[in-house]
Amino acid sequence: MTNVEGGRSRRSETERAFVSDNEDFAKQQLSFALNLYRRALEDDAPDANVVVAPFSVCRCLNALSLGSAGQTKAEIDAALGRDEWSDERWSETFLAADRGVNETREATLTGALWLAPDLKLDKTFVERCEKMSQTKATTLDFKAPTALKTANDWFEKNTAGKIKNLLSEFDPETRLLIADATTFKAQWREKFKERSTRTRSFTNAQGNAIFVSMMAQTGRFRYHEAYGFQYLEAEYENGRFALSIVLPRDYRLFAEVERALTPAFLLECRDRAMNVELEFRLPRFKVERSCDLSETLRKAGVVSAFKDSANFTRTTVDGEKLKVGQVKQAAFLEVDENGTEAGAATAVEIKGALAAPPPPARLQFYADRPFFYFLRDNATGVVLFAGRLVTPELRLRYSG
Repeated sequence: MTNVEGGRSRRSETERAFVSDNEDFAKQQLSFALNLYRRALEDDAPDANVVVAPFSVCRCLNALSLGSAGQTKAEIDAALGRDEWSDERWSETFLAADRGVNETREATLTGALWLAPDLKLDKTFVERCEKMSQTKATTLDFKAPTALKTANDWFEKNTAGKIKNLLSEFDPETRLLIADATTFKAQWREKFKERSTRTRSFTNAQGNAIFVSMMAQTGRFRYHEAYGFQYLEAEYENGRFALSIVLPRDYRLFAEVERALTPAFLLECRDRAMNVELEFRLPRFKVERSCDLSETLRKAGVVSAFKDSANFTRTTVDGEKLKVGQVKQAAFLEVDENGTEAGAATAVEIKGALAAPPPPARLQFYADRPFFYFLRDNATGVVLFAGRLVTPELRLRYSG
């Protein structure tokens, strides 16, 4: 491969320490993110842009696990990928990762528990939720006219005003609401210069060319290539977070590469990536998605939690019968010359139950066709956002 200099890039001490002690958790987080991504695809159009916030869902499922027992807990733990982990090992590792992400200046994780005034939550459940995800418990009369506004205002406030009106209504039987919000904002380590942004073509999944604002720069990035795809990691300011991009060589290979996305595939890309100098083009884009995750979680194996037979006996004091109702998530991710801003809100409503081609003279990574992306914390392995861009929605702004 030409223009490959400097060998493999050095990882930060923080990342090396985490990978050494918690490699299994990092792999589990990547596996969970990919599983959630694949389930989300089943509910979207084949050519839809997709963005999901895996760790936000993980935090909500973790709270459900803390309050469940029996088959319900087993299914939730299996969906989380922690069925072979002891409660103690999972709690310690999850807590360390959660706090590690939340202590950065780029990301903010916020949780809340709202309970009906007459619902008596188990003290241990509340304490563990507060410890594990910095979640605060507050009473809320879900039947009150202002209840919906109270919840939606919280989501809006904790996503920097980006996600509004996540919930449209409360079920009359709502007893508990688990809420989670994630925000991310960071500048690129090497910013794109706005004067380098040009109107260029982007070939969508149907092979049609559309015109978009394409950012460009030449710099050093962690890079790997093989037959059918290219892989690049674009780091943010302090190297703690990175946006990993998997780019099929041709738009016609999009579905094939998507099927190949597995934890082993992505980990191998990371391991084989080397510091190289290349020409990097990336469209300015924004992806937004709002969905009901109830069916997605059912497909992931969380089934009994939605039934009248759900076992959430560790949630309340008096053993009141509860089951999961709606699970909503809204997420967005916006990329421009300066960096990336992203946010997500997740709500879980609980109610009463009844071979490679030869490279060019200079390496090129032109994201001018559909690609996949993963916004990851290098130190903990947590995947905050994952998705694909099929058709950029931010169009012309600069010309040249």
